[in-house]
Amino acid sequence: MKNKNISFMTQAAMIAAIYVVLTYVFAPFSFGEVQVRISEALTILPVFTPAAIAGLFAIRKYLFCNFDESDHIICRGSQTVRHANLIAGVKIPEESNCLLRDVVARQLVSKEKSISIGACIYYKDCALRIDNMRDDLITRVEVIKTL
Repeated sequence: MKNKNISFMTQAAMIAAIYVVLTYVFAPFSFGEVQVRISEALTILPVFTPAAIAGLFAIRKYLFCNFDESDHIICRGSQTVRHANLIAGVKIPEESNCLLRDVVARQLVSKEKSISIGACIYYKDCALRIDNMRDDLITRVEVIKTL
């Protein structure tokens, strides 16, 4: 019985190690605008061995628990406030169906600030910063969480 447990833990550890190595080695391809995550191919392994459940899913839960959390998120300017709130985990106090670019532009105009890359508006628990513009149109907005 003891050898079976050791074998199970060894398999789980090896699968977890392979997952971590693949994730870090291919990180430049894994976390860009187009995401190709080679390590996710290992998620088929639980079909073949129960040790993969512990190896893959436990490692994803505990090793990378803060990996996806960020203090800022880049959103499209055409995204609604509701979606930005959901994705970034903030509460932008604006009408939920308004577009981020319209909210930022309206706030900057009301405060007599120029609409340009880097311009920010501040709320109680977050800030919105213009990240990119094309032809005087806000195309990307950075949602910054306050710490």
